[in-house]
Amino acid sequence: MKDKNVIEYRITNIPITYSNEIKQRKVVIHNNIEAVFIPKDTMKRILSWQDGDLYYEITYFSKVTPSELSKKQLVKMAESFN
Repeated sequence: MKDKNVIEYRITNIPITYSNEIKQRKVVIHNNIEAVFIPKDTMKRILSWQDGDLYYEITYFSKVTPSELSKKQLVKMAESFN
């Protein structure tokens, strides 16, 4: 993964949780689904949410800084899931 920007998707039926020590923000996707946005966690940005019985996570691993992919861009990716 060195020197590459990588996007990883995860879909699971097991709840996704994060340490309380990681800075988290609430965002809304699809106009009514609450998601968790993690702007910076060791060179990655994360957006995760629950829809029905499934849990979704998009993780962006950056080669320079996590801000290379904006929160708005991550939300657009999440909204593309049907």
